[in-house]
Amino acid sequence: MILFETACNEIKFDKSKWLCKEDIEYPYRKTMLKDLTTNYKIKGLSYKQLIGLLGEPGNIIGNNNEAYYPIMQEYGSDIDPIHTINLSIRFSQDSIVTDFKIDEWKKNK
Repeated sequence: MILFETACNEIKFDKSKWLCKEDIEYPYRKTMLKDLTTNYKIKGLSYKQLIGLLGEPGNIIGNNNEAYYPIMQEYGSDIDPIHTINLSIRFSQDSIVTDFKIDEWKKNK
């Protein structure tokens, strides 16, 4: 039963669904994340190729050497998030993807 639930919570990466945004949420990103990071070559892509695959990032920081794609944001009773997941992409000085990781943050209760 647990295996079935896990399989149902994952779908294949689809760019149109990845880009789909409803209000402030990306409803498909979390379920596509494993397929994207397992079956697609992200390291070694140029910035232009990354944009072609994933669209514009949600945020770029640090002299354009790190970009974030929001995956999931959960809110409590106010405007502050209580749980976030982001796909963090690091670039070389030549704008080539050198690494990526999944950043998860949960507010301490």
